Amino acid sequence: MPLENHQDRAVLVLNPGEKDAKLIASLLEKVGLDVMHASNTNDALDLFSGPAQSARLLVIDEAVSPASMPAFLNCVRSLDPGIRILLVSGREDFDPSEPWVESTTHSFLMKPFRRAKFLASVLQLTGEPLVRTA
Repeated sequence: MPLENHQDRAVLVLNPGEKDAKLIASLLEKVGLDVMHASNTNDALDLFSGPAQSARLLVIDEAVSPASMPAFLNCVRSLDPGIRILLVSGREDFDPSEPWVESTTHSFLMKPFRRAKFLASVLQLTGEPLVRTA
């Protein structure tokens, strides 16, 4: 369904890897969420001034821009204070208890993680039911 009709179900995925982005999009679309993809922070900010303006969730891979991640997330939060942010990282030396992580994100997942755990985190952050009934 077109994004314009379901902006309250929109998720912006910021991930530099094409393969990972496609997998994430496929998982999220299967549970009825509309997915937009950006491969870098500039593209994501462009989307926030347009189609992603009403996104409920930003799923971001910390590998996109590790050095500027705190500034980027603060910018996103200033554009949309209500957006939920799920941060993922695959770096063993990444510390999710750093103050910038705790002050800008709502949830954190360390890669690798199971699809079910990822979906549960997304559904919890978006307020979607974990089980849909007919």
